[in-house]
Amino acid sequence: MAILALDVGRKKIGLSISKSELISEEFCTINYLDQKKAIVEIIFLIKKNNIDKIVIGMPKNMDGTDSDMTKYVLDFVEIFKEKINLYNLKIKIFLEDERLTTKEAENLLFKKGLSIDTIKKRKDQFSAKLILDQYLDRNL
Repeated sequence: MAILALDVGRKKIGLSISKSELISEEFCTINYLDQKKAIVEIIFLIKKNNIDKIVIGMPKNMDGTDSDMTKYVLDFVEIFKEKINLYNLKIKIFLEDERLTTKEAENLLFKKGLSIDTIKKRKDQFSAKLILDQYLDRNL
């Protein structure tokens, strides 16, 4: 069983994967203009990597209330579920609190001594890794 985590943004989606349900790793970042095309690309990755669970980061304000991005991500999840059903995939979807993961990802990558350009390229997929780590830690 493999798990794919998504950090959904308006222009990029960071992805992380766990093939063992113990260890996560950065996977890739999808840059997109068309959300539906990005979802089809994710579905291709799901099939290729035998994914059976998806963890999607849910953005919230620090006080736990919905943020501007919450509705965007919830709309994304609904379109994603429709596509999954259309492709007849048996995938479980879990929503995971993602507060501060992007900032934490930037800080951790900076501490590794990476360049600003590298941090910009990797922060979304590293954020997805942090979301997946959090999910795995809670569900072991």
